[in-house]
Amino acid sequence: MSRYRTVAEDMDNDDGSLDFSSVDIASRQASTAALQYISSPSPSSRPGPGPLQYLTLTLALGGLQFVWSVETGYGTPYLLSLGLKKSLLSLVWLAGPLSGLVTQPLVGALSDRCMSRFGRRRPYIMGATLLVVLCLVVIGRHWWQVLAFYVLDFAINCIQACLRALLAQAWASRMIGVGNVVGYLLGFADLPRLLGVLGDTQLKVLSMLACLALMGSVCITCWFTPEQPLRQAPSARGLTHMFRQISRAFGSLPMVVRRVCTVQLFSWIGWFPFLFYSTTYVAALSDHSDEAEGARAGSFAMFTYAMASLAFSLVLPWLGRLFNVRLAVMWMAGLAVFGVAMLMTVFVESVPSATLLIGVCGFSWAVTIWVPFSIIGEAISKQSSGYALVGDAIPMHELGEHRPAMPVEAGTVLGIHNMYIVVPQFITAFASSLIFAVFERLGSVKHASEIAWVLRLGGVSSLVAVYFAYKLVN
Repeated sequence: MSRYRTVAEDMDNDDGSLDFSSVDIASRQASTAALQYISSPSPSSRPGPGPLQYLTLTLALGGLQFVWSVETGYGTPYLLSLGLKKSLLSLVWLAGPLSGLVTQPLVGALSDRCMSRFGRRRPYIMGATLLVVLCLVVIGRHWWQVLAFYVLDFAINCIQACLRALLAQAWASRMIGVGNVVGYLLGFADLPRLLGVLGDTQLKVLSMLACLALMGSVCITCWFTPEQPLRQAPSARGLTHMFRQISRAFGSLPMVVRRVCTVQLFSWIGWFPFLFYSTTYVAALSDHSDEAEGARAGSFAMFTYAMASLAFSLVLPWLGRLFNVRLAVMWMAGLAVFGVAMLMTVFVESVPSATLLIGVCGFSWAVTIWVPFSIIGEAISKQSSGYALVGDAIPMHELGEHRPAMPVEAGTVLGIHNMYIVVPQFITAFASSLIFAVFERLGSVKHASEIAWVLRLGGVSSLVAVYFAYKLVN
């Protein structure tokens, strides 16, 4: 029998070393496909957590994903309804990558040194949860909603950072799928008519439901998840040490991790506009003059995508093992499907066809939030004596013979990997802002065509990622 440990447990050292990475708006979904390790056998070992414990561990992640689906599904239509130009809209969504770069390292350094009797992570999780609730109440009710979106992203990143220290295994990605499905399904319903007591608009009702879901799920996770308080203050190693550690690790990354990072760089140039503009794209294709009806059509399209993603996240690991499909091959297929789907928007002129394309992308998303972390975990396990990757992962053969000159901590590797997810979001934000500005200058009235060009740009980048994924395969 073996003793189960998570990456976070292996890195939660009293010396204040880096224990988790900088996670941005998109990798707050992707990075939670956390890596689980198993140590060498021990006579005193005990069996790992069961399904019920994994459920309580990841329930808060489901609530957080519900909040995220509300923001991505209704944030763009709502900001446009306030009169915000599309060329400025992309700058609002820079809140995500900014919060990923700033909040995660800061919260990591602070929580490493937290000596609260409630644990090192719980105070930050609960405090950030209250801040998220405050932002959700403000959005849709006051004039400073744009600022609320920025604060909301920073608070979500804070919760995500601390939950990463408690989460493990593929249950995390499955709970992401559940949160997505519930969020987009509720967005499709006529909530003001069904739950008018919570608000008179769709966004207000969704915000209140997201508040309840987040508070309930966070309370359950914090209550049932054991966490040892820090007994003594760690050595004084601040942010400077953390950035120095990351800088040293850049030169000693395993070759396979470097190639994964390259693929992610181009992959996320495509995913960023898809996640934020798909709802608005479908709504713009809708014949409904009522903006609420158009937004619900967009939510239904994202619901089909979420359902497909959840279904594939359940069956792909099993199918991969059954047919002995290598992870990199599966990733390459997912990138190709996504890239072609985005380019196919050239032929899309109706809501049903757009919904079909978005639903197909559920396969690609299921691969994206699982495969890169499994590949990285396999690479880390190959250079770490006494550890082997377990969980819903398919062994990736022939990762290469490269061995770093110095040991690289898993948290540092994940931090570097997530930098390659943050940077594309800045690139896409400015590129989409430029595209929207050009269409505004031309006086375009077809909003769907503006967004479609941004999606196609992401599709081209995704096909470039296919090329680098092919190099990873070989």
